[in-house]
Parts: sequence; structure tokens; C-alpha cells
Amino acid sequence: MSEISSINRAKIKVTLQFPFFSSILLKRPLVEDRAIPTACTDGEQIWYSPDFFNSLTSDEGSGVLIHEVMHIILFHSFRRMGRDPEIWNYACDYVINMILEKKAKVILPKSRLLDERFEGMTEEQVYDILFQEAQENPSSLNNLKAGGIGEVKDFKGTSSQAREAKVRINTDVTTAHQIAKVKGNMPAGMERVIKTAIRSNMNWREILAAFLNQVQKSDYSFSRPNARFLHMNVYLPVLNNEETGNFVMACDTSQSVSNKLLAKGLGIIEQVLGLSGDVLPVLYCDTEVHVQELTKDSPDPVRYIGNGGTDFAPVNKWVAENLDTQPSALLYLTDGECDSFGEEPAYPVMWVTDNLNFDPPFGECIFINDAPEILAP
Repeated sequence: MSEISSINRAKIKVTLQFPFFSSILLKRPLVEDRAIPTACTDGEQIWYSPDFFNSLTSDEGSGVLIHEVMHIILFHSFRRMGRDPEIWNYACDYVINMILEKKAKVILPKSRLLDERFEGMTEEQVYDILFQEAQENPSSLNNLKAGGIGEVKDFKGTSSQAREAKVRINTDVTTAHQIAKVKGNMPAGMERVIKTAIRSNMNWREILAAFLNQVQKSDYSFSRPNARFLHMNVYLPVLNNEETGNFVMACDTSQSVSNKLLAKGLGIIEQVLGLSGDVLPVLYCDTEVHVQELTKDSPDPVRYIGNGGTDFAPVNKWVAENLDTQPSALLYLTDGECDSFGEEPAYPVMWVTDNLNFDPPFGECIFINDAPEILAP
């Protein structure tokens, strides 16, 4: 009987001990490449050096494969955005290794890059620190070269192919996460990491369109996209009959909400208004409600009113006391910096937020993420 290769031993160990990671690993080709020093990935496949894996223990080998899977999960091949590739790789390695050792109890080679000062930071934050240190002392990068146990490559393809690849990754990660939760073998410390990775790569515009379509009282069709929003790259359904939705739009106007999020709210209000009946109530709420009623033909601009504290409960109270009929849905734009929600209403609620850690007790969430994509050269 021939001896099992080191790469197969590592793969078997991942499958037996880390089923969440193996679910993603087994969907990517493992390609032998003696020209590379360790291992690398472009998000679609993983290359490995057999000589490098022969030098590792089975625990370390499985750790390196999981390390490469984490590059895929965190979309590192799509996020470099013109940054120095060497420093970007180091930054990604620091983040991955901290997560794997602290949260998933994965064993990595002793040569791995690990620095406690980067705990809790994003790859972009770590990159900025490393880049600044390299500017001040170029030789600082020499100390990092020996610590690499894998490499991340940019995805090579068109913008359309990149989007399709990201959808595949997001689908694979979401599926693996759901299965692992049901089976109870999701690494305890990884739950928040994976949830954030999934949320940050959602296409929020498509989710918003699907939500509005779902709760709409009429029969909608995507066969003819609504031309009103095509210039925004938003594809919304058009009515097949004359009945329209009875929506309510709420905007968190507390001091903590950023101007960038409020600017996004303008476009969302316009989208909802286009699908609403004669009047769209827009509720501006900090700790009390200020109302503006918009119509499709209204010349009045959106007026954000507020700038105090935060309380979500007054919006539901206003709806209950002032509307004769139950709304089709409430859309609530917020930064999520509040824990006063009030009672769960009987109508659907969609929270629109830029806070990836926002976890409301009821309703669904759309997480706005407008990080630009890598374009093909």
C-alpha cells in the first residue's frame, strides 16, 4: 500500500476535525506547484508546495490549508485595491492567524506571523500600520518574509467574473455555516467572524429589491426592470396592476448616524417612494418622531430632522396611533447604536444599516457595504 501524501493527510485531518472549513476546502481544486515556497490561493483554487507540506506535521499541514480557506472566506483576493501586494499579504496573514489560533484553536507552523497588537483589527488597519512602518524603516519587511505560511493572489478575471466568484464564495460560506450550526460543530469563536464576512459581502441592493417585492400587496414582475432606478444599478420590479404598497420609511437621525449613511438613505427613500401609494410617510426619529409626508410628485426635498439620542420604539408607536391600516412593511435606516426597540410589530420590518454587528430582536437586516471591487486590468 502506498503511503498517504502529506497534502492528503492534511486534507483528511481538516475533514475530520474541522468540517466547517473542509466544506469550503473540498469545493476548491488543490494544485501541486513546486515553484511556490508554501501555498497560495486566488479565491477559486489553492496551490501548494509538496516540499513545504512534507516539512510540516499533520496538524500544521491542516492548519495551513485552513489558513488558505480563511483567505477565501474573507475575500482577500478581491480586497487589495491597489495596495502593495507583499504588505497586503502580511496584513491578511496577521489577521487570519490571530483568528485561527485564538478563536478556532487551529495549530499553525511556528514560523507563522502573529502579533498581539493587531488583535481585533481589520486587514486594512493592519496594512496601514505595516505600510507606515515600512516607509519609516524599509528593512522592517525583511523580518516578515520568514513568517509567511501562505500567500493570497488577486483574482484574475473580468469584473463580471469577479462578481460571480464572490457569489460562489458567499454561497459556499453561508451553506457551510448553516450546516455547521445545525450539526453543532461550528467553532465557537468563529461565529461572529463568519457572520461578519457573510454580511459584508451581501448585495444589499438586490436584497432590498427582493424584500420590497415580497411584501408588496400587488403582483410584481422583474421581466421589465423599473427604468426609474436603472441609473443606480438597482433592478426593481414593476407593477402588473395598479395596486401599490403601503410602506413606511423611518430614518434614525440621532447624533451617531454618519452623513454617508444618511446620503444612502436618500436613494432608498426614492426607491420606496416609487413603489408606494399616494403618500409615503417618512419618520425621522432620534428620541421622538418628526414626520414628513412625501408624494411621487412632491417638490419637497427630504429633510432630515433630529440629532439627539436614539430610541427605536417611538416609530412603532407612531404607526400604531396614526395609520388606519397596517403598513405593508417598515424600512428603518439606522447605524444600530441603540438597544431600545419596543414591542415587535405585526408587520414586516427591514433594518437598513452599515453596522455589521447590529443584531436586532426582530425584523430582517440589509447591511450596506459599498467597498469598490477590483476591476480587471
